[in-house]
Amino acid sequence: MTRRPARLARVAALLVVPLLAVTACGGSGGGEGISASATSSSTSAAPETTSSSPEPSEESSSPEETATPATGIQLADVPGYTYGDAPADFATMGKALTDTGLVSEVKVVGLDTPDGETAVVLVAAQYTPEVTKSFEGMPMESILGGVAGGVKPSLTGKVTEETITVDGTDIVVLASPDLSVALVYFDGGLLAQMYGPDRDALVTAAKAFVTAQNAG
Repeated sequence: MTRRPARLARVAALLVVPLLAVTACGGSGGGEGISASATSSSTSAAPETTSSSPEPSEESSSPEETATPATGIQLADVPGYTYGDAPADFATMGKALTDTGLVSEVKVVGLDTPDGETAVVLVAAQYTPEVTKSFEGMPMESILGGVAGGVKPSLTGKVTEETITVDGTDIVVLASPDLSVALVYFDGGLLAQMYGPDRDALVTAAKAFVTAQNAG
């Protein structure tokens, strides 16, 4: 694909940060609330760093939890696909997501078919332990429903929504004439967002990815 990935990247770049913010807010609220929550979390963190004196800052950095590095997002090999570079427009997406303070790590890759075309772009984001803990006991439809609610206003034309279950894992699929999105949340705080211009190709790739990820 030559033209389609560029169009995909432009559209997806507008969606991915709001997706994370919606989910972290417990699946409620519209676009304005999403922006406000992301902004308030970043602004409230700033005064703490500027107001602390040298000695307290040393004490505050000593707890193990705050110093623990990300364990690393592990993506399973997906039969029939290889991981490749995402379109160039996705290059800054990882930083944009981590800057929200909601995730500890992001991987942005393309799932390529054997002929070298990018079937979908996969954005895998690991929520922080605090956010992950807030999801414990929450129904999956609430988590993914909140994410889907943030995506819909950004899609143009008629949008359809369906939930597909693979190996006990729900995949929410939103399809519009220009872009389709698959959303999956894995236990442990991993949110996978897959973007593709073709709905059927997206669903096929999403099913394969979920199967491989669960097996891994």
